[in-house]
Amino acid sequence: MQRASVPRLVFPDTTAIINFALVDEMPLLERLVGANGSWCATVASECDDQARKQGLPQMRDAHRIFGQPLRLQTPSEWVDFRANQTFFRQASRGVDASHAGESEMLAILAGRTIKSLVVSDESGVARRLAVLGMTAIIQSATSWEQFRVALVKGLIAEEWFWTIGGPCRTLGAGALQNCGTRNSASSGSSDRADDRPSGRDRPCELPAIPD
Repeated sequence: MQRASVPRLVFPDTTAIINFALVDEMPLLERLVGANGSWCATVASECDDQARKQGLPQMRDAHRIFGQPLRLQTPSEWVDFRANQTFFRQASRGVDASHAGESEMLAILAGRTIKSLVVSDESGVARRLAVLGMTAIIQSATSWEQFRVALVKGLIAEEWFWTIGGPCRTLGAGALQNCGTRNSASSGSSDRADDRPSGRDRPCELPAIPD
């Protein structure tokens, strides 16, 4: 049985999944998530849709990684879903975006008080958590920070981390469109010292979620 103190690694939209898929690192995502991942029905559907539209069939591996998606269950969760959706739509520049995935996922997490680390390159997610006052039990991170965790754990080489880390940190969702894959990068030039942030600019560890 999962210990209550261990946060779930939750993906409330496809932004981070896309970045992992763009550099062919879905196996790395699987190693980071382990048996501790969650997503919702909307994101599962959006993942299949984006896999087709962006020509990234490996995104469908997310079904194996995250398993059965969570779904809205109670009237209060549906109310929270609609409130979240209103917030995201008002904060977004994309007037046609439904923001259903993040709205559904945050309604479920908040409604069920699920201790989580929410991974998204959508900046509105962190802002919504702050508005909801849920940051004590639900924290947010970006795909860049997850690649950083992989580096700290020795799952990727430092050279590859800085190849993908710069664009990912700066541009967010879809930033890794032109980075190639780990194998293709390793066969190219390794002289990237000038592109790397100095020690003081490199991030610290992700904050621990309190018990």
